[in-house]
Amino acid sequence: FMNELMAPELLDCPFHVLEGLQEMLEIQEAVVDDAEEAHQDNVTFELLLKRTEMERVRYMIRALRRRRVRKIEHDVHFYARDSYSVSGEDRMSPEERAFAKSYLELVEDYFHSAFLDLLPEALRSSEDRDGEVQAVAEPNLDCFVFCRIVNQVGTLSVSEDPADAPVEMNQGDVFCIRYRAIQELIRAGDVQLV
Repeated sequence: FMNELMAPELLDCPFHVLEGLQEMLEIQEAVVDDAEEAHQDNVTFELLLKRTEMERVRYMIRALRRRRVRKIEHDVHFYARDSYSVSGEDRMSPEERAFAKSYLELVEDYFHSAFLDLLPEALRSSEDRDGEVQAVAEPNLDCFVFCRIVNQVGTLSVSEDPADAPVEMNQGDVFCIRYRAIQELIRAGDVQLV
């Protein structure tokens, strides 16, 4: 949850887990409703705790989805491309992919009606045409993030400059480091963003 909130890019999301969690919440909701009906006069502290915990889990699911949508909106040209995938796996759900494509269509329609139609034909496209200038913004993988080392990592070269010494990363250490340097460690589960 925290990795997705803090990372500058979309991470792998266990959609099947979220769907299962939603189903369990619905079942728990029915159980709590039945228990509240049985104890109409005095709702127990246990039922209040269960209801509060269900709301907390719902909030976390909504926050996760809002953050993913915000990332898609921010870099919609990057994520809406059919070629976008990491190691052959699409990190977006079919619903997120459909949202990205429809959002991109809306943005492009607006840009064309607002100002692109006033430009010469050669300048109207938002796509990268000649490879010299990157017209499609990508997530900023060079931003700094705070992370905690979950599993022993050892030494890690955090810079492309060979003059920089590698950093020793031991379990429990906390670092402020460029996301790109720990990107693979996050995917492996060795590092957690905080």
